[in-house]
Amino acid sequence: MKAKLLLMLFLVSLSLGVFASEHHQKKPHAVCKVYEKVATRIPFIFSIQAEDINDCLYLTSQFSLNDADITMLDKDGNEKV
Repeated sequence: MKAKLLLMLFLVSLSLGVFASEHHQKKPHAVCKVYEKVATRIPFIFSIQAEDINDCLYLTSQFSLNDADITMLDKDGNEKV
């Protein structure tokens, strides 16, 4: 009788241990850092000023465009320049 009681208590404690260990795990800290780095590399909205001087179009950017790939298209979608 004592052995059955001890066996039952042991099995109940094992099952309670399983329920206690099933908690929601937090995301790893490295994943959060990756999301932060991705968010900082999203292109920003820059302003370009356009002027028409002597039948020439002048585009002036307020930011440096060192590695920019600039393509000019007309209203039909044809590439110019």
